[in-house]
Amino acid sequence: MFPQLAKDLNVPYRTIGTYVMFENRVIDVLGRSLISRAKKNGVKGVRHANRKEMFKDEPNIPDNIVGGIYMPTTGVCPPYEMTIAVAESAVIMV
Repeated sequence: MFPQLAKDLNVPYRTIGTYVMFENRVIDVLGRSLISRAKKNGVKGVRHANRKEMFKDEPNIPDNIVGGIYMPTTGVCPPYEMTIAVAESAVIMV
C-alpha cells in the first residue's frame, strides 16, 4: 500500500527491511506469536531470525540479543516530502 502511494505521489521510497530484536529466550518465544499475527495480517516474508542470522546483516548488535523477527517489507520515505505530496494531492481533489 505505502510503496504504491509513494510511487503515485512521486515521493522517494526505499524498502530496507528491519529486525525487532529480543533480549531473552522468553520474549523470543513470545515474539514468534507476533510472526503468526503478522502473517494473518498479510505481512509478506516475515520470519524468525536467530542471533547468528541477524549478525550477518548487523554485526554491531548488542551481546544480550538472542533472536528476533525479520520484516523484509519495511520501508522508508522522507516524511516531509510525503506530507506535502499528500496535502497537494488533497487540494487537487477538492
